[in-house]
Amino acid sequence: MLLDEALKAGISALEYWDMTPWEVNATIHATNWRLDYEHKERAWLAWHTAALIKTRQMPPLKDLTAKPKSRLLSEKEAKEHKNFHKKAVDALPERFKKKLSDKGD
Repeated sequence: MLLDEALKAGISALEYWDMTPWEVNATIHATNWRLDYEHKERAWLAWHTAALIKTRQMPPLKDLTAKPKSRLLSEKEAKEHKNFHKKAVDALPERFKKKLSDKGD
């Protein structure tokens, strides 16, 4: 039953009855994706912890926490991102647009 799966995904019963089946399904899929991602993160951490235990010398912390360098978008890329966002917001049901405008976004 869809309600059972929605509750497992963290959707309250009140939220469930206010959503379309498509929205419920999308939320369930997003929750499953997030849980899978979190599981992979924990597996990555466990593997690296075990690997570091076996090393003779610890690598510098900055090597382990290095983040990819960010870059500024070109004007063309920025326009593409802006257009994509606008199309995504325009495709939302009116009740979600209202929630976004109430937040000042």
